Amino acid sequence: MWKNRLNYALIMLVLLILLVLFSKPFLLAILLLLSAVALLLALFTWHDAESIRTSVSIQNGGREGSETPMTFCFASKKRLLAARSILVEMEAYNEMFCETAQKRMLFALSDTENEYTVSVPLVWCGKVTFRCTAIHIQDIFGLFRMQVAPFQEVCTVIYPHLLRLSTELSDTTIGTTRNDGLMQNRKFIVAEFMDIADMVYV
Repeated sequence: MWKNRLNYALIMLVLLILLVLFSKPFLLAILLLLSAVALLLALFTWHDAESIRTSVSIQNGGREGSETPMTFCFASKKRLLAARSILVEMEAYNEMFCETAQKRMLFALSDTENEYTVSVPLVWCGKVTFRCTAIHIQDIFGLFRMQVAPFQEVCTVIYPHLLRLSTELSDTTIGTTRNDGLMQNRKFIVAEFMDIADMVYV
């Protein structure tokens, strides 16, 4: 944005220098026109910032290492006059690992209702909270940026990978002596829950 402002200011400065050197009426007219355009852009961008509302939703649940959709909605009760893009700055906080990731996204604004869906990578398992740290709209020339009311935070739970495990009973655990002086045959441990005696005296 600062580059756009610098270029706009340089153009006006050049026009001002030419006006001082040559005193041409059309140079004064152009200079006044550019000043009026900048003023109107600032007023219209402020108007759009007051009327636009933002919201976000995310699919609850997902597997670590995959992606989940996140939907951004930008709605305005009135027709946008100058705003043509919106800059979203947000952070993702994982409560289990106390890790925070920052993200910046730029979306185009073309109508009173704008909806975008992005894929969010699920890096850590656990509960992740997405918070809006800042959100601004920008005018068509990128000269002015106005702050918009942030959207409410959303949460999702990321589950760890599914692992296929196989268990096997070691031969060394068969026939271990218990504290009550009896010996338990672990091959028939299931039978104990079926009221079948599986213990023998030593």
